[in-house]
Amino acid sequence: MADYGIKITKATKDVTSTDPQDYQFWSKYRNKSIKKLTSITITTHTGDNHAAITGSYHHDFGYIPQYMVFVTSIVSGYVNCDWHIYYNYDKDGNIGDETLSAYANNDYIYVSANLNYYYNGEGVTHGIAQQYIFDVVLFMEEVETA
Repeated sequence: MADYGIKITKATKDVTSTDPQDYQFWSKYRNKSIKKLTSITITTHTGDNHAAITGSYHHDFGYIPQYMVFVTSIVSGYVNCDWHIYYNYDKDGNIGDETLSAYANNDYIYVSANLNYYYNGEGVTHGIAQQYIFDVVLFMEEVETA
């Protein structure tokens, strides 16, 4: 199974969920320490050299919370932001570029997605429409991330 990089501190051993939406699995090791805060849906755009699409969630904590964001990559299934990968599907050098990111300030958690495909024969980068659902996980107590 995949390792999503969640390490629960103060546990007798490293505990990593094999399912990024298994919040109850994580929380049972530390009382009320982890919960799903929200999901943010973004659909990337088509067109030449299209920029990333950004969405946000107003958390209203007044400080930057401890959080992680999981999202489904078209290449690797669930990944933890930040994520950036180039992938090559064919012998002609046509290359894909997927960028998924997240950051926060005192008021908002921001997520963004961009999916482009470069056709070597055309020399043009095309945006690809892809829907991403960013699952924001909030940590109420200190944790370490591997």
